[in-house]
Amino acid sequence: MLAALFTLATKVGAQPTAPWRDSALQLSARIRALRDSLLEGDSTVREVARRDGLVIGASDRLTGAAAVALARFAEARRRWFGGSLPSPDGFRIVLRSEKTVDEWPPRTRELRTMVLAGLPDSGASVRTQRNVGDDRFAETLIDLYAEQMFASAGPQVTKWIEQGAPVSLPEKERRYIAMYAVVTGTGRAPRGCAAGNLSDCGDALGLRPSSMPARGGGYPAFVRVDLLLTALELGGPGAWERLRGTAGTHLELALAAAARLPIDSLLQRWRGDLLALRPIDSPIQFKAVLLAVGWTAAMLLAVLGLARWV
Repeated sequence: MLAALFTLATKVGAQPTAPWRDSALQLSARIRALRDSLLEGDSTVREVARRDGLVIGASDRLTGAAAVALARFAEARRRWFGGSLPSPDGFRIVLRSEKTVDEWPPRTRELRTMVLAGLPDSGASVRTQRNVGDDRFAETLIDLYAEQMFASAGPQVTKWIEQGAPVSLPEKERRYIAMYAVVTGTGRAPRGCAAGNLSDCGDALGLRPSSMPARGGGYPAFVRVDLLLTALELGGPGAWERLRGTAGTHLELALAAAARLPIDSLLQRWRGDLLALRPIDSPIQFKAVLLAVGWTAAMLLAVLGLARWV
């Protein structure tokens, strides 16, 4: 009996490994395909265009919108982040939208999908999905990518700017809203910043503690995002990599490295550019008030964790 068992053990140990390896590779490929199909949820998605290491695909009815969205996304990515990726493995963003195609009878809705990937888009890439309304595909792609990039810079940056950074907002509109928040800010630190005290600016922006007690309130998150984007704009090529490379030390150092300016010079430039936008002959427009209030409410919802359902 011992001889029989020894013979059986020898036969099992001598089995070739190639079939097992091939089976494991096939199983891994099927798992990746299943995961991707669950993430995309739309078998009609096909590749639309490629550009600068980016690939965009979409449902048949979204191919035109996908080409436009890719062009806008590529320009925003180049401006703020250069050619950087949130991960060496790439990224993927999946957007879904439902469109009413026939009101009656009966009412039918069409599921449409847009998928943007940054190569190599491996199994370990950063991935995000979101439901989109009002055909805001390009804006949503830009903002979700910015969230991925800010997260890649580390917890200090993501905690500082919170969620929902309006990177896709037109620059003129974003800066006007930030100006309104700075000019009308309440609390000792925001008032001191508007009056020209750079220490108070750093305090109101959450960059440094104030030298005086009773600091008062701070600026909302979209004002901090405006400062970050200003630093990236001033720093030019390589600004994002410099910020990300120093973000683990201190936010002031990271912003100064990105802008290639001392932090006080950056704050002075940022504050001066905003205050230069103040209207001279007319009061601040009511539209800017509504936008500022809306963005503040959106930031609050994001902090409460409701933004994932948007």
